[in-house]
Amino acid sequence: MSVTREKRQVWRESVCVGILVVDDDPAAASSVSQVLRQQGYRTVLASDTDDARRRLRQGGVNLVVCDVRLPSESGLSLAQEIACDHPEVGVVMMSGWGDLRTADAAFESGADTFLAKPFRAEELVIAVSTALRQLRSRVESQVTHSRLEEDVAHLRIALSEVNSSLADARRDMLTRLAFAAECRIPGMGGHLGRVGAMVKALTARMGWEPERAELVGAAATLHDVGKIAIPDQVLLKRGPLTDDERRAMQRHALIGHEMLAGSDDPLLEMAATIALAHHERADGTGYPYGLSGDAIPVEAGVVAVVDVFDALLSTRAAQGRFALRRSCEGSASFVDRSQRDIHNRVGILDHVSEALSDKAALNGREILHRPALRELAQALRGGFHNYR
Repeated sequence: MSVTREKRQVWRESVCVGILVVDDDPAAASSVSQVLRQQGYRTVLASDTDDARRRLRQGGVNLVVCDVRLPSESGLSLAQEIACDHPEVGVVMMSGWGDLRTADAAFESGADTFLAKPFRAEELVIAVSTALRQLRSRVESQVTHSRLEEDVAHLRIALSEVNSSLADARRDMLTRLAFAAECRIPGMGGHLGRVGAMVKALTARMGWEPERAELVGAAATLHDVGKIAIPDQVLLKRGPLTDDERRAMQRHALIGHEMLAGSDDPLLEMAATIALAHHERADGTGYPYGLSGDAIPVEAGVVAVVDVFDALLSTRAAQGRFALRRSCEGSASFVDRSQRDIHNRVGILDHVSEALSDKAALNGREILHRPALRELAQALRGGFHNYR
């Protein structure tokens, strides 16, 4: 007699399936085992729940055929334990009580199928086959779910990479805008890069965490990005500004903040804060909001100090250096403001001196000049009220 392809497939699957038969009646357990072996299944026997647990720990069990009524504890407890600790194992419950209440209790305990004793061999085979199909479906569903979770994780990584690329592109665009504004002003070459390097070096000397110093240094290069929107007749004017022109110039702080704010990127958010507040002064005479004291972000205060220090050393400040110094009015300086953020209470000028004498931190550029440092000290004491 020929064997169909379907029967061969059933046989190949059945010989790989291990079934644990749990029944305190040796004759009943042997009878169930014999029927299942005739179908090609591998079987092992257990007489109580403790023996069944030991067999489960040994492995090789795919399905448990368990009696509800056992001597030590109910088979329903074992079914619940299997559903919790061995979700890869199916359960067929059988009982001499074939009432609906017992069947419901079996299914609630995690059984895949239920058999009422006495049952025919065909009924046992059908129940086992049904339980194995449900088990296979459950396992396939879990595998699919795991794959979906992996796919979602990969998509999240890809999305994070895309967002990072977009953030980098936005940073690059804004940095180019800032440098475009710098190129519009004669003698400004390299100012933004120097300010960023000096701020990073200075804050590192002040004891800030390396990540914070790196972030503030990078954000500092964008402090004047708002100047890209200032008219040439104001931005490039060599002489003193009129009141209207000064108000127009001062708008670059607000414009820069508007360009940089509203991002989830910590660097751009820090840059927005600095752009908005780097012309505020400790005594409230700065702009755009006249903030004072602790209301001024300390990062913006450090950038303001370094910005003016570089101006004193640059070509653009050469002609107006003494006028700048004379125009500074007496007020609380950034020295007091910054000292609150330094653990060892050393004055900021000492940190400026140490940080800016470090050629390695500034790409080998020698920028520390004692006369300029003295002018910086005088300007700090005055507060830079008239600095653009």
